[in-house]
Amino acid sequence: MSVMTILHLSDIHFRAKGLETEKTYRQQVSKHMMEAIGEHLDKNQIVPDVVVVTGDIAYSGKEEEYEEAAAFFKDLQSILPPETSYLAVPGNHDVDREKIRKSFSLHQKVQKQEVDGFLENKEEMAFFVNPKFSAFRAFVDKLHPELYKEEADYFWVKDVEVKGVSFLGLNSCWACENDEDKDKITLGLPQVTASLEQAGMPNRILLMHHPPNWLNEDDWNGYEGEIFKRCKLILHGHTHRDKALVYTNPSNSCICLGANASYTYEKKDGFIGFQFIRVEFGPEGLAVKGWPYRWESRDSFRFVPDIDRYEGQEGNPILNWKPLNARR
Repeated sequence: MSVMTILHLSDIHFRAKGLETEKTYRQQVSKHMMEAIGEHLDKNQIVPDVVVVTGDIAYSGKEEEYEEAAAFFKDLQSILPPETSYLAVPGNHDVDREKIRKSFSLHQKVQKQEVDGFLENKEEMAFFVNPKFSAFRAFVDKLHPELYKEEADYFWVKDVEVKGVSFLGLNSCWACENDEDKDKITLGLPQVTASLEQAGMPNRILLMHHPPNWLNEDDWNGYEGEIFKRCKLILHGHTHRDKALVYTNPSNSCICLGANASYTYEKKDGFIGFQFIRVEFGPEGLAVKGWPYRWESRDSFRFVPDIDRYEGQEGNPILNWKPLNARR
């Protein structure tokens, strides 16, 4: 049996020109988050093998926003073991919209079902997609060197050999253009198949920013079965809510976990939080336990275990998904 512990963050939204009061509030969230993470590690006598960040590190994909992000992750690194890996995928707020080629709509590529040919053309990707993520890529290259192996890469695969697990860091935002992205974006079959082919471990965890219901349904239908067959766990962000679903078809099942926003700039825009996840890959299938934490500011600033998220928790902060089928 292979066991992996994950600290899941998402949607931090560091802003370049936020109001000073907003920055102060964000700093309070960060301070108490570090305290809550440290207390969780001490109480449960565990350390995360990896920290995964499912997008929206920045607010508008600007280089200066990642400077504050660097300070945040430096604080996090100070309370975690030095061997901890940091794995990040881009979100729609990691897109620098000033670098979007407005005369060339990627939304239309998706809606016209012209995705495969576009993603297979490295020259078009290099011109129309990768420049939007230049500041994000520069930040990730410092956070985890060589996660993106080639300049032209827009997704990555990380094999954790000692655990027998491959992380697939997919880019659900390559076609993001504006605030009307829903159903006009997708992963694309070339990205899905290439990442699965590169994965060298028997167990696979897929990371992306958007939940599946944000992707173009026609395109998603072309490869969802292959994802469910070969990836038993999907982690995502974007919704600012720690939603837990199990996708099933007659042959396979896949757990899909969303995350609260690790910081959201509008207090009404979802929930602030983070979660620890323990994943067990065994002969009987996949088992997942989750410890979600939620920001509480009504009586004092603190993060508290979300013990009432689901019916049947009965005050237990640990969510427990029993083994799914063992198909690979």
